[in-house]
Amino acid sequence: MVYEWIKGKNLLEVFEHIDINDDEITEHLKIINYKVISDLQKKGYLVADMKPEHVIIGEDDTVEIEKMGRAEDDIEVPGRQVEFLYGL
Repeated sequence: MVYEWIKGKNLLEVFEHIDINDDEITEHLKIINYKVISDLQKKGYLVADMKPEHVIIGEDDTVEIEKMGRAEDDIEVPGRQVEFLYGL
């Protein structure tokens, strides 16, 4: 069993800073959750109760996503924020 407390925010908390609708959030959460499960399995880990609340985005990356969200008058910001998340 492995436990480690990572400073940051979970996926749901991160998506609070991305201006997209609930359907889009749900779709992205599913995709990212499956990606995380796959990445963990490749490394030999299994999380029995996997859900977005258990996917933690580190503090530095969370700050970057929040900074992007504060950009004014740029309709491309939510897309860049989501793209950034997928790249982690």
